Amino acid sequence: MIDADQLAHEVFRSKHPVGKRIRALFNVKGPLNRKAIAKEVFSKLKKRRQLEALIHPYVYKRIVSELKRVPTGIVVLEVPLLFETGFDKICDVTIAVVAGRQNITKRLTRLGFDPKEASARLRAQLPEQEKKERANLYIKNSGSKKLLIQKTKLVWQKLESILSKH
Repeated sequence: MIDADQLAHEVFRSKHPVGKRIRALFNVKGPLNRKAIAKEVFSKLKKRRQLEALIHPYVYKRIVSELKRVPTGIVVLEVPLLFETGFDKICDVTIAVVAGRQNITKRLTRLGFDPKEASARLRAQLPEQEKKERANLYIKNSGSKKLLIQKTKLVWQKLESILSKH
Protein backbone atom coordinates (compact mmCIF):
# COMPACT_ATOMS: atom_id res chain seq x y z
CA MET A 1 0.00 0.00 0.00
CA ILE A 2 1.16 3.52 -0.81
CA ASP A 3 -0.26 6.27 1.40
CA ALA A 4 -0.22 9.71 -0.27
CA ASP A 5 -0.69 11.53 3.05
CA GLN A 6 2.36 9.80 4.48
CA LEU A 7 4.37 10.87 1.43
CA ALA A 8 3.05 14.43 1.74
CA HIS A 9 4.15 14.55 5.39
CA GLU A 10 7.74 13.89 4.27
CA VAL A 11 8.02 17.45 2.98
CA PHE A 12 7.48 18.81 6.49
CA ARG A 13 10.67 17.20 7.77
CA SER A 14 13.58 19.50 8.43
CA LYS A 15 15.91 20.07 5.48
CA HIS A 16 13.49 18.61 2.93
CA PRO A 17 13.85 20.59 -0.34
CA VAL A 18 10.08 21.01 -0.74
CA GLY A 19 9.85 21.96 2.94
CA LYS A 20 12.24 24.84 2.30
CA ARG A 21 9.91 26.13 -0.41
CA ILE A 22 6.93 25.75 1.96
CA ARG A 23 8.79 27.74 4.63
CA ALA A 24 9.34 30.49 2.06
CA LEU A 25 5.67 30.42 1.01
CA PHE A 26 4.47 30.83 4.60
CA ASN A 27 7.41 32.99 5.71
CA VAL A 28 8.42 30.50 8.41
CA LYS A 29 11.96 30.60 9.80
CA GLY A 30 11.97 27.48 11.99
CA PRO A 31 10.22 24.12 11.86
CA LEU A 32 6.98 23.85 9.91
CA ASN A 33 3.79 23.59 11.96
CA ARG A 34 1.38 21.50 9.88
CA LYS A 35 -1.62 22.43 12.02
CA ALA A 36 -0.98 26.19 11.65
CA ILE A 37 -0.40 25.82 7.91
CA ALA A 38 -3.60 23.75 7.55
CA LYS A 39 -5.58 26.43 9.35
CA GLU A 40 -4.29 29.04 6.92
CA VAL A 41 -4.71 27.01 3.71
CA PHE A 42 -8.24 25.95 4.53
CA SER A 43 -9.24 29.58 4.99
CA LYS A 44 -7.30 31.00 2.01
CA LEU A 45 -7.87 29.27 -1.33
CA LYS A 46 -4.87 30.93 -3.00
CA LYS A 47 -2.50 29.69 -0.28
CA ARG A 48 -3.97 26.19 -0.49
CA ARG A 49 -3.43 26.09 -4.24
CA GLN A 50 0.14 27.35 -3.84
CA LEU A 51 0.85 24.68 -1.22
CA GLU A 52 -0.73 21.97 -3.37
CA ALA A 53 1.41 23.11 -6.32
CA LEU A 54 4.46 22.32 -4.19
CA ILE A 55 3.30 19.09 -2.55
CA HIS A 56 1.28 17.28 -5.25
CA PRO A 57 4.09 17.01 -7.85
CA TYR A 58 6.42 15.63 -5.17
CA VAL A 59 3.83 13.07 -4.01
CA TYR A 60 3.10 12.07 -7.61
CA LYS A 61 6.81 11.44 -8.32
CA ARG A 62 7.13 9.41 -5.12
CA ILE A 63 4.07 7.29 -6.00
CA VAL A 64 5.38 6.60 -9.51
CA SER A 65 8.77 5.70 -8.03
CA GLU A 66 7.16 3.28 -5.57
CA LEU A 67 5.00 1.74 -8.31
CA LYS A 68 8.11 0.98 -10.37
CA ARG A 69 9.40 -1.14 -7.49
CA VAL A 70 6.37 -3.45 -7.73
CA PRO A 71 6.65 -5.56 -10.90
CA THR A 72 3.23 -7.29 -10.71
CA GLY A 73 0.15 -7.60 -8.55
CA ILE A 74 -2.28 -5.24 -6.93
CA VAL A 75 -1.03 -2.03 -5.37
CA VAL A 76 -3.41 0.00 -3.25
CA LEU A 77 -2.95 3.76 -3.41
CA GLU A 78 -4.58 5.63 -0.57
CA VAL A 79 -5.05 9.13 -1.96
CA PRO A 80 -7.58 11.37 -0.19
CA LEU A 81 -7.67 13.81 -3.14
CA LEU A 82 -7.44 11.15 -5.86
CA PHE A 83 -9.62 12.85 -8.46
CA GLU A 84 -8.78 16.42 -7.43
CA THR A 85 -5.07 15.79 -8.07
CA GLY A 86 -5.55 13.77 -11.24
CA PHE A 87 -3.73 10.82 -9.66
CA ASP A 88 -6.65 8.62 -10.74
CA LYS A 89 -5.10 8.65 -14.23
CA ILE A 90 -2.36 6.26 -13.06
CA CYS A 91 -4.88 3.81 -11.60
CA ASP A 92 -6.38 0.83 -13.37
CA VAL A 93 -9.36 0.82 -10.99
CA THR A 94 -10.53 3.48 -8.56
CA ILE A 95 -12.49 3.00 -5.37
CA ALA A 96 -14.09 5.87 -3.47
CA VAL A 97 -14.91 5.59 0.21
CA VAL A 98 -17.86 7.78 1.12
CA ALA A 99 -19.42 8.37 4.52
CA GLY A 100 -21.73 11.36 4.24
CA ARG A 101 -20.96 14.90 5.29
CA GLN A 102 -22.52 14.50 8.74
CA ASN A 103 -20.50 11.35 9.55
CA ILE A 104 -17.27 12.88 8.32
CA THR A 105 -17.85 16.06 10.33
CA LYS A 106 -18.49 13.99 13.49
CA ARG A 107 -15.32 11.97 12.88
CA LEU A 108 -13.22 15.08 12.31
CA THR A 109 -14.55 16.76 15.45
CA ARG A 110 -13.66 13.60 17.42
CA LEU A 111 -10.14 14.02 16.05
CA GLY A 112 -10.00 17.54 17.47
CA PHE A 113 -11.14 19.70 14.56
CA ASP A 114 -13.79 22.27 15.28
CA PRO A 115 -16.88 22.14 13.02
CA LYS A 116 -15.68 25.15 11.02
CA GLU A 117 -12.33 23.46 10.26
CA ALA A 118 -14.09 20.22 9.35
CA SER A 119 -16.39 22.06 6.97
CA ALA A 120 -13.45 23.87 5.34
CA ARG A 121 -11.70 20.54 4.73
CA LEU A 122 -14.82 19.06 3.17
CA ARG A 123 -15.22 22.07 0.86
CA ALA A 124 -11.68 21.41 -0.42
CA GLN A 125 -12.80 18.02 -1.74
CA LEU A 126 -15.10 16.95 -4.54
CA PRO A 127 -18.67 16.26 -3.47
CA GLU A 128 -19.20 12.61 -2.58
CA GLN A 129 -21.70 12.11 -5.38
CA GLU A 130 -19.08 13.12 -7.93
CA LYS A 131 -16.53 10.78 -6.34
CA LYS A 132 -19.03 7.92 -6.57
CA GLU A 133 -19.73 8.72 -10.22
CA ARG A 134 -16.05 8.94 -11.15
CA ALA A 135 -14.91 5.85 -9.24
CA ASN A 136 -15.17 2.36 -10.67
CA LEU A 137 -16.37 1.11 -7.28
CA TYR A 138 -17.28 2.72 -4.00
CA ILE A 139 -17.68 1.76 -0.36
CA LYS A 140 -20.20 3.46 1.90
CA ASN A 141 -18.54 3.88 5.30
CA SER A 142 -21.38 5.08 7.49
CA GLY A 143 -21.75 2.15 9.87
CA SER A 144 -19.59 0.14 12.22
CA LYS A 145 -15.99 -0.85 11.64
CA LYS A 146 -17.12 -4.48 11.33
CA LEU A 147 -19.55 -3.52 8.54
CA LEU A 148 -16.83 -1.51 6.80
CA ILE A 149 -14.54 -4.56 6.83
CA GLN A 150 -17.31 -6.72 5.33
CA LYS A 151 -17.98 -4.17 2.59
CA THR A 152 -14.28 -3.83 1.88
CA LYS A 153 -13.92 -7.59 1.47
CA LEU A 154 -16.78 -7.61 -1.05
CA VAL A 155 -15.23 -4.76 -3.02
CA TRP A 156 -11.85 -6.53 -2.90
CA GLN A 157 -13.47 -9.59 -4.49
CA LYS A 158 -14.97 -7.39 -7.23
CA LEU A 159 -11.58 -5.76 -7.74
CA GLU A 160 -9.85 -9.12 -8.14
CA SER A 161 -12.50 -10.13 -10.67
CA ILE A 162 -12.05 -6.93 -12.67
CA LEU A 163 -8.27 -7.19 -12.67
CA SER A 164 -8.23 -10.87 -13.61
CA LYS A 165 -9.89 -9.88 -16.90
CA HIS A 166 -7.00 -7.50 -17.80
